[in-house]
Amino acid sequence: MPIGDPSLPISEKGLPDSMKMMFQPEIQALRAIAVLSVLIFHINEKWFPGGFIGVDIFFVISGYLMAAITIRQPQQTAWQFLKRRARRIFPAYYTMLLACLVVGVAIMPSETFYQFSKTVGKAGLFVSNYDLIGATAYFDVGTQFKPLTHTWSLSAEMQFYLLFSLGILLFGVGSFRCPRLILLMVSVACFSLVYSLHYSLQAYGTADNGLSSSTAYYSFISRIWEFLVGMGAAMIKTRFSDWQKTSLSVLGAAALTTGLVTISGTSAFPAPAAILPVVGTALLLLGAGGKSVIHQALQGKLLVAIGGYSYSLYLWHWPVLSFWRYVKGSVELTLPEIAICMLLTVLLTVWSFHCIEQRVSGRTFARRVSMTYFGLLFLSRAHVG
Repeated sequence: MPIGDPSLPISEKGLPDSMKMMFQPEIQALRAIAVLSVLIFHINEKWFPGGFIGVDIFFVISGYLMAAITIRQPQQTAWQFLKRRARRIFPAYYTMLLACLVVGVAIMPSETFYQFSKTVGKAGLFVSNYDLIGATAYFDVGTQFKPLTHTWSLSAEMQFYLLFSLGILLFGVGSFRCPRLILLMVSVACFSLVYSLHYSLQAYGTADNGLSSSTAYYSFISRIWEFLVGMGAAMIKTRFSDWQKTSLSVLGAAALTTGLVTISGTSAFPAPAAILPVVGTALLLLGAGGKSVIHQALQGKLLVAIGGYSYSLYLWHWPVLSFWRYVKGSVELTLPEIAICMLLTVLLTVWSFHCIEQRVSGRTFARRVSMTYFGLLFLSRAHVG
């Protein structure tokens, strides 16, 4: 499921019977916590130094839902899985890219826009994470002026969807509890974690030239283990008693909160620092549905509602902030500027959710917006070239 995946609506009303069992307010609340953490971090890193781990929360949720939904829909083929993901992701995503392309034409010099159009093209192909490796570290000031830096996470998710689809082709949907598949998943997760540890710790040293830190952060390989932790949670989830759910939730909340509070841009990330919030998120997913104070907090209407808007909110908040900073020529934003950016972000988020996600996420619109995007990208490149 994409960042703030629209496949789970604000409430379970209107969901098909096959999906009602998948609606969990806690998941939407975790999405809200994740996207708000990222949003605050992007507004001002000093306000919430650990807010960037919201993306890691999303990755765990994505892995969890991919496994849980597939287990409950064993008739699903790899092609059907990819088509459903594309219909959900493409409309709002390519609309955002189109908007960025138009704004770029209006405010950027020809040479700058030419380079930006290359970035737009790579984002449209879902390879922007690898475009960023070696070019810039996530915490560099220069990323603040790049309106599509945030697409790296969606690229990583789409790459995992392709890997997941390959797994469906090779093993079949009904083999989730096959010992050989479980062994393979554990092996891949361990390899990914070691890969992440290698580059993260290398970047943590004084000899890093930026390549190790960007590889650790943006590489899909470095993030696979986070998705697989979520998938593992879905595979072992069972009918826990209330006290067991409470225990899991308390441990999960403690781990996630500790991660959000203690992790910063100076941490060795994503591994080992991300292990704590990743495991914490998985524990909260395993303990969902209980009756403790934590469960009541995660079922709050406001958090659940924000979680429903999280995909569009994630898509639009960064371009608004980045373009504003580009025009201003400064990373620092005043409170009035932040207020204006947030107003624009909220308006675009609400419009995107209600007019695109909820109404035009079908096959025809997805095809049209994708063709329009690539057509306009070609024309703009030809114009500046």
